[in-house]
Amino acid sequence: MDKNSDPLFRRPPLQTKHIPKDYNFAAVDKTGTAYAYKNKPHLDEFQWKTNNNSQFKVIGFNFDNSNWTNSLISK
Repeated sequence: MDKNSDPLFRRPPLQTKHIPKDYNFAAVDKTGTAYAYKNKPHLDEFQWKTNNNSQFKVIGFNFDNSNWTNSLISK
């Protein structure tokens, strides 16, 4: 069975409900790790990054990373 069609292997999508109240953005990296950001991050080759070390934190693991380069969401 294909992992993408099996619900046991399906990774959840990142949604605005996952963004902590004092953060404004969230995105998933290439590995499926989700991060919340105070300020809008920018994309590099492997992950989402912030300018000037603005605040961010890990908010979860094993999120859907099939389209991670377009995963940035905001409140």
